[in-house]
Amino acid sequence: MSGLSLLIAFRKRYAHLEQLVRVLAAFRPAFDAEFIIIEGDASPTLQDVSWPDERFRYLFVEQPSVFHKTVLLNRGLSVASGDHVIAYDVDLIPAGDTLSLSYELALACPALLVSGYRLMAADTEDWLYTDHMSVAPEDHHTALKKYLIGEGLFGVCPVFSRARLLAIGAWDEEFRGWGAEDQDITDRYCADGIQLARLPKLLYIHLHHEGAEGWTDAGLVHRNRAYYTAKRNAG
Repeated sequence: MSGLSLLIAFRKRYAHLEQLVRVLAAFRPAFDAEFIIIEGDASPTLQDVSWPDERFRYLFVEQPSVFHKTVLLNRGLSVASGDHVIAYDVDLIPAGDTLSLSYELALACPALLVSGYRLMAADTEDWLYTDHMSVAPEDHHTALKKYLIGEGLFGVCPVFSRARLLAIGAWDEEFRGWGAEDQDITDRYCADGIQLARLPKLLYIHLHHEGAEGWTDAGLVHRNRAYYTAKRNAG
């Protein structure tokens, strides 16, 4: 099919997944869409879930220790059928028509890697029934500053061409846990003249959560950052 595939890497964030699935189930665009949940854990926990409709697909990848997100994304990509894909974090809720507009812009502007912004929610309460003024901007002292003046190419939910992702070898599985895998894929995707475009109209609400063991481990983060820096300097 043509359309949009969301690749949702998952481990144990059930409250976030419940809210996201509820929002995606109500998403009825004019184009085809599919939502691929790829669980990485010691054993499957979602195999008996009744998903809202046939657009939801579930895969399990055995990961008894570190949450290896890049492996999960590549597994999801291998079965995705959309012409465009988003590596979608389970703790993000799309606001308004963000997903539809993201895909439509990606189709209209293939020379751009279309991406958005996020606002940070204070907790995991159901923000859908509250005023959006209850959320705050992402940390402008780090992420936004790096993007604007530090040549840090990263965005929120970039809409990748599936064909181009496959051509560049998809996600680098040397990245384990959290840190820099998103910058690496964006760097490589944009290497041949594609421009990253972050658009304020494309907005995601980031649901609050604490750090997760085996995901935000300081040693893994340091290793990932060092690996990314070495790759970038070599290129």
